[in-house]
Amino acid sequence: MARFTGNASNQAPLIIQVKSNSSGAGSYGVCFAISVEGQSATGSASRPCLYRPSTPGSGTAQTPQVRGRQAGSVSSCSLITSFTSSPSLPSVSLGAFNLPIKVSWMVDPTEGFVFMFGEAIALYQNASGGQLINGALSWEEL
Repeated sequence: MARFTGNASNQAPLIIQVKSNSSGAGSYGVCFAISVEGQSATGSASRPCLYRPSTPGSGTAQTPQVRGRQAGSVSSCSLITSFTSSPSLPSVSLGAFNLPIKVSWMVDPTEGFVFMFGEAIALYQNASGGQLINGALSWEEL
């Protein structure tokens, strides 16, 4: 059971996607933490959301950071932060009421957001007007 984190910096909108394998290693994961921050007080942004896209995005898979004492572990899930085809996106409202933003969410992995057997999860926050977002999504493969 290894833990990993995928990061994205200076994005507008912010999209971080993790997709599990259909079977075998990495076919079951639990998201246990997200963080989102944007320092600008100008522009507009939505509240961040963690969701299951009905159509996963595609792009070049990134290498996630290994968390904790599992040095040398390699994620079997695919992490994408730069897309050739974006995942389906939820409908969100933009507004200046969310700026500047800093959101952190963390739970025990036994209570986390589960994804398995080829499913994808994505962290999304829309932004415009000069707002750049940094974000991270952490998961454990079981």
